Parts: sequence; C-alpha cells; structure tokens
Amino acid sequence: MNLIIVTSKGDIKTEATRACVKALGIPDPVIVGIKTDSGVGDQPFGEETLLGAHQRIDDAKIILDHIRKGTLPENNPKLQDRINRARARLAEAGITPEQLGSLHSIFSMENGLIKQADGTGYNNRCAVVIETGGKRYEGYDAGLPLSASYDRFVEEAWRRKQAARSGDKTVTECTAAALIGQELGWTPEEARDPHRLLTGKPRAEYLAEAAIEVGKKAFPALTGFRALVSNLVQKTQNQSALSIR
Repeated sequence: MNLIIVTSKGDIKTEATRACVKALGIPDPVIVGIKTDSGVGDQPFGEETLLGAHQRIDDAKIILDHIRKGTLPENNPKLQDRINRARARLAEAGITPEQLGSLHSIFSMENGLIKQADGTGYNNRCAVVIETGGKRYEGYDAGLPLSASYDRFVEEAWRRKQAARSGDKTVTECTAAALIGQELGWTPEEARDPHRLLTGKPRAEYLAEAAIEVGKKAFPALTGFRALVSNLVQKTQNQSALSIR
C-alpha cells in the first residue's frame, strides 16, 4: 500500500491527485483527503498562493503526527477538530494510526490570484506542492486568466480579506470566484469550479496537468520506467508491423 494524503477533502483536488497518480503509475495507491489550514485565508493573493500550499503540508504533518501518537493539542480547538476529522477519514479508508508509517507522499494544491505579467487583470492559478521522501517539489497550473472586467470582484475580495484580518467582525472573507458567481447566478458548487463555466474545461483537469508535471520531478524513477515501457511497446508494435508486411 502507498498511502497518499491530499491536503483538502474537496472532490476536485482529490480527483486531480487521483488522475496524477494514475498517469505516473504509482502502484497500490490509497488516496485520502483531509481538511487542513492554509494559513492564508479563503482568497490567497500573489505569493500567498504557493505559501498556502506549503503550509497545508505543514498542517497535515502535524495532524498525522497527533493521530499516530494518539494525542490532541491543548487550547487549540480548531486543530483538534481537524485532527478528529482526519482520524475519521482515515478510518473510513481502513487506515490505522500504525499504518501512517507507510505514507508515500502528500499532495497539496492552493488556488490564488496573481497579477498578470502585462499588468492587465489577474490570473487564477493553482500552486501544486508534493512532498515525498522528506523533499518538496512545486509548480503551477496554466491558470485561468481573468480580464480587467473582473477586477472589481478581485478588489472586493481583497478589501474583505484586509477588513477581516484587521478584526472587522462584520466582514467575511470570500473568493473572487464566489463574488463573480453571485452576480452571474452560479450556485455555490459551480463557484468552486469557475474554470468549467468560463472555459468549458474542468478545474480538476487544470490541477491534474500541473500535478503530473510536478510529479515527474518528484518521482523521476516512475517517469523513466513508464517512458521505457512505452518505448518497448512502440518498438514491439513496429516490429510486428514489419513482420506482417
């Protein structure tokens, strides 16, 4: 068994991880998504995007360590809740605390808004970080460019983020996609996948493509093996074609 932890319990990120694992040929995978804290709020901006992905891995490792030891931290009810939720998710997957020692890797993904290079509009990009063997590998997806017509939603998301962080209890953080969805009549579920609605391509595909590229760096031996097998298959097919002729 190769236990793979996803630092989110959402279906989109778990689906992307599953597609990556299949593409790379990781054998006997057991994929479990758990709730983690990114530490950067609901709507990351700029460098917070990559930072959030890394901090989710940090949080996941703390959670798994507590589960392995059978402990709970004092005076931290939010972390306690994440630990209890993760323990339940692992139990549903048939994973015992003792089996956490067979952890293969941790996949983390964080979407954020990054200013486009030409200064017009923003790009909704996802940072992907994979930790395996004590090392981390990172990259970004192609991103969903947002034209300048969406700037007002981005600016409102930024305003809410700053207000909430300054202690304003009347303001709730939210993503720019949620604000866009409110105006366009999207459901909350649709707002979690703006890529599908704006481009026709599901967000999970964007994330999977990025995860595969990062996975090639994280698991070069698997990538090389699959390339070797592919070359051998192609060579065999070519030889068979020649024999038929």
